[in-house]
Amino acid sequence: MSRQKRALVVDDSKSARLVLRRMLEKYGLIVDTVESAPEALEFLISNRPDAIFMDHMMPGMDGFEAVRAIKDNPQTATIPVMMYTSKGGDLYIGQARALGAVGVLPKTVAPAELFESLKRIGLINERRSSDDSDQQDDEYASERLEDLSQQHPEAPVVEAAANIIQPHDGNEPIQNQLRRMLDEQRVEIRKDLILGLDTAARQNREKLDHLLDEKIEAFRQQLPPPARRPSAFPMVLLIILLFISLAWNFASRKEGITQANYATAD
Repeated sequence: MSRQKRALVVDDSKSARLVLRRMLEKYGLIVDTVESAPEALEFLISNRPDAIFMDHMMPGMDGFEAVRAIKDNPQTATIPVMMYTSKGGDLYIGQARALGAVGVLPKTVAPAELFESLKRIGLINERRSSDDSDQQDDEYASERLEDLSQQHPEAPVVEAAANIIQPHDGNEPIQNQLRRMLDEQRVEIRKDLILGLDTAARQNREKLDHLLDEKIEAFRQQLPPPARRPSAFPMVLLIILLFISLAWNFASRKEGITQANYATAD
């Protein structure tokens, strides 16, 4: 019997951790969760998961910084890291892969897309039937709707979706509508407003520090150079010459007095 695979989910959002954990556990994975990048690095000291799902925008150390730290450590460098974030685009995917991440998994990932990602990083290898696929898609939509209803019980869109989700036809367009609705109401608002402000504040602080350093350096360059202290050698030389002059005058005067005395005596 093969060893049961283990995954680590790193996300500061409790609801995002719970959603991904439920989806991964449906594939028979053991799932551990932490809410910050430093906690993930601490977890990796004594644990070796088979894969890591890393959020990007988190307070303090963000996902890219955590990936860099994981890949710089020889003990954890071989663990596949999948970014789990609402960010996307070719540029972001390129940045993630340049740091060592194997790919980017959207927060609103569908079960079929998650299955392909798990198969690509070696967490699962079996094929699922179309019946299993439809069942997991229905369970996914129902669970996401239930989570949203608990968080926003007063929202009319949730009540409308609850009426739509009744199992009378279960067609694909309904599931797509639910995923878009959940994307708008559960992920983007909280992450972009709260963590976006934290990132902007950190960037502004760094810009301000850089600007202050430039101003201080420019002010230092405008200051006149310090005046050189006068040398003591000319003063000492003047005193020596004055002393010699006085001694010379004294000796000359004494010699003149002596000669005058001799002349008087004669």
